[in-house]
Amino acid sequence: MTNDMRKIEDTKHFNERAANWTHTAESLATIPKLVARLPITEDTMMLDIGAGTGIVLETMKQQGLKAGLYAAADIAENMLEVLKENHPNAETLLLDWELPIKLERSYDLILIYNSIPHFVDFDGIFQNASMNLKPGGLFAIAHSRTREGLLSHRRKMGIVSMREPIPPDQQFERLACEHGFIDVLLEDDDYFYFSCKKA
Repeated sequence: MTNDMRKIEDTKHFNERAANWTHTAESLATIPKLVARLPITEDTMMLDIGAGTGIVLETMKQQGLKAGLYAAADIAENMLEVLKENHPNAETLLLDWELPIKLERSYDLILIYNSIPHFVDFDGIFQNASMNLKPGGLFAIAHSRTREGLLSHRRKMGIVSMREPIPPDQQFERLACEHGFIDVLLEDDDYFYFSCKKA
């Protein structure tokens, strides 16, 4: 399957399920810990990639956190419509983060939560992060499962893939270096977490 065909299937899948979307127990358990560790203040310009129906924003509100600007981006229009219904003040962006894009503003924080297995062009997502972050801005990628936990889950679901759903540490480190990032942090204990800062 080509990358374009995969995106069409993914978009259809998420659009069809948006109205009745539910989060896994792992995601609901992980997201409060993830949000609490992110540098979110009233001055933060934040971009949430693969935002879905808004679990990150909902958790921010539960924790009393408010970014200076929160923008939700997704490839599935119906997901963003549900997010907008629940959070009318959120800015929404219908876009493909693997395609080169320079947005109207630069951000202090760009987050990809739980959607990393749906990406193939990692050079593209790192390039976009570099192009759309302010100097010193944080690029974070997280998943509610560990690498092994996600592989085990996908095997149980009968999902067969030629590539790992979460790339190896060495690939993240190489991409960060090649795209001008520093202060790389990688964790794969309770859940998967990667972050780096734009130099």
